[in-house]
Formats: sequence, structure tokens, C-alpha cells
Amino acid sequence: MLQAIKKAVPAATVTYAKAGDVPRDAQVGIVVIGEQPYAEMKGDRKSLDLDPADVDTVRKVKEAGIPVVLVLFSGRPMI
Repeated sequence: MLQAIKKAVPAATVTYAKAGDVPRDAQVGIVVIGEQPYAEMKGDRKSLDLDPADVDTVRKVKEAGIPVVLVLFSGRPMI
């Protein structure tokens, strides 16, 4: 995903920050989250909630006061 974003906007500076640390001059935040790959029963879950760490990252980027794009990789609808 990171390489695709860099290729799509070659004139922009793209910064990767796993923990959601937003540079001061950022104009937009792109947060990519999702489930670990799974097959059949290995993907069974009791809840369709997003991972709390992912939710915290989204909140952290939103607090920077910039537009946020969320990309969710998932094999099912998530809450």
C-alpha cells in the first residue's frame, strides 16, 4: 500500500509512521488498517469490532486536525 501511494503522488512527500505520529506539515492522513489474513475457521471471531490499537491510531491521526482517509482491509464488514 505504501509503495502504491508513493507511486500515485510522486510530487508529494509521503511519510510512514506505524504509530500514527503525524508530521507537523502533513496535509492529509492515510490510515491503513485491517484483519490479519485468515482462512476458514482460523478467522472466526466473537466480535466484529476493529482492533483497539487500530482505533487508537485513527483517533491519533484525527486529533492532528487534518483530513483522514481510512483504508480497511477486511474479509467481512467490521464495526
